[in-house]
Amino acid sequence: MKKYTHEYITRDRIRIGMWRFSTSMCNDRDFKNMVDCGIDTIITGDATKNRATRETTLSLADKYGVETFIIDKHLNYEKPWTQEQIDAFDPEAMIATYKHHPSFTGCFFNDEPGTDAFPWMSAIMNKFEEKTGYTSLINMLPMYANAAQFKFGANAAKIEYYDSDPNLFTKYCDSYCDHFTSRVLSTDIYPFSWGQYGEKNTYKDYIESINKAAEVARRRERDFWCCIQTYGWNYSKRTPNEAEYRWQCYSVLSFGCNGILLWNYNGSPEFPSLVHIYTNEPTDAYYAIQPVLWEMQNLSDVFVQYKNLGAFTHNYSEKVPYLRMSNEYKDFDVLTEIKSDEPLLFGCFEKKQGKGKAFTIVNMTEFRDDLPATVKFKTKAKKVTLYRKAEPTVLTPNRGVYTIDLTCGEGVFVTLD
Repeated sequence: MKKYTHEYITRDRIRIGMWRFSTSMCNDRDFKNMVDCGIDTIITGDATKNRATRETTLSLADKYGVETFIIDKHLNYEKPWTQEQIDAFDPEAMIATYKHHPSFTGCFFNDEPGTDAFPWMSAIMNKFEEKTGYTSLINMLPMYANAAQFKFGANAAKIEYYDSDPNLFTKYCDSYCDHFTSRVLSTDIYPFSWGQYGEKNTYKDYIESINKAAEVARRRERDFWCCIQTYGWNYSKRTPNEAEYRWQCYSVLSFGCNGILLWNYNGSPEFPSLVHIYTNEPTDAYYAIQPVLWEMQNLSDVFVQYKNLGAFTHNYSEKVPYLRMSNEYKDFDVLTEIKSDEPLLFGCFEKKQGKGKAFTIVNMTEFRDDLPATVKFKTKAKKVTLYRKAEPTVLTPNRGVYTIDLTCGEGVFVTLD
């Protein structure tokens, strides 16, 4: 069996992560199922607060080459730490019994804190990074959180606190970057719900919420990670199908996301996620997302050669409110002409080393309409390579015009040389 090194596990790639790993999955069968689904990174839950299950988890992660961010029982955030506690915190001692595992790459500290907690929380996380060299993670609130939550944390949803500043989310993300040294800015965005009459609905500010977080990450030189909607956790939310999983992945890729996270792998009996909560047997959602995650895995080596410049829309209208975005990228002049009757999202990229550009195209038509899109474009590039489902095809123009057809929810990556 292949022996995975720490260098291999932490290589530059599109990370496919699972948030909240349970103790019931600490066995070969369930680890293999997880890896077979395309997941190569886990952020553990309570499983790793116990030394025995932590050792089992990390040993299995070593075996299967799964990058692991653990939650340690010493990282208790039920109330703020005092300066005395911060001074006494010894991160090197905390990780001493498990840092030898090649799969261990950092610790997860907190989920959706408010800015009031940033000063003392960052003192702990930054100390952890400085003393150990490992990555510290927190997950940020989404743009649709309210002002009280941005200040006091996720549990403050019902507190009467108001701030009408339209840039509140951007300032929240910037404040995070001001305080924390972590290389990652991570948030979650869950766009899919059911309407009053059983119709499919999409969060109206979906693209703008990705755009706002990604803009801060790009400007502050952080990796942008995003937790996508994995399943419907109540009767008003819906579990995505394959096309909707793919649409989410290419939407966040269009803004340079290199960490796609899947929230709550186990779900609940009434609302199963990728595996059943009691048996850990794969569900319909598992088989729907599996080809999409492997598409991300297979695209990864090409995708990470490019850095994101921003994104722009085509044919935005009130019929597709979720496509609205501010500060669209205007300087992607390598595309000289674009024609399409359908709404589209374009992500813009340039080579990290050497010359070359690339872009994503995502069909942004309503899922309830299930409509295809045809895109025609001209480019200054001499060679155009289409990556559809991560499979490369060199395109041939017809009188200088390239044509790409997209099914509903489909996204593609195109390189220009």
